[in-house]
Amino acid sequence: KPKFVYLGTISKDRGALKMIACLDKTFGNFNYELNFIGDITDSKLERNLQQIFSQNANIIFHGYQPMHVSWEICNSCDVGLAILDSKENYLGSYPTKLFEYLICGIPIVTSNFELYKNLVEKYELGFCVDPDNDNKISSALSKIIERPIYSELATNVGAFSFKEFTWESEFEKFVEYLRKN
Repeated sequence: KPKFVYLGTISKDRGALKMIACLDKTFGNFNYELNFIGDITDSKLERNLQQIFSQNANIIFHGYQPMHVSWEICNSCDVGLAILDSKENYLGSYPTKLFEYLICGIPIVTSNFELYKNLVEKYELGFCVDPDNDNKISSALSKIIERPIYSELATNVGAFSFKEFTWESEFEKFVEYLRKN
């Protein structure tokens, strides 16, 4: 069964419930594994998720883990998830988890924000989906694990060069932006 991972703060606007619902819709209960690594910041959501976790052995909550442990878990998974809601603070910056998934060598399903598309689609590292369209999310989840597609994406992830996405290159872009404005 396919193994998915979400790494980072676990919240509703970062797709926690949406990921579960779409994975259930796509694969049926217990026909996938979903690993959550991170803190749950909302107590109401935490109660809701703890109930879901207790009823679904295929959903594993690891809580906050040191980076080396998080990466070990990611390395054992097939696909990294980052299906964030369309909030302004998500639209303008990369979530670190995208690069962590790439470091671990796993393809990505993420939101279809322009910035994310410039990474994920440009380098063919996974799929970008409308975070408000469960059918599109489910379709991408199903498609990404198909053997020929997965093999191609995994090859692209393995060959991905981070040089365009270093702190130094981002700083140069920032300085150039400041000079123009």
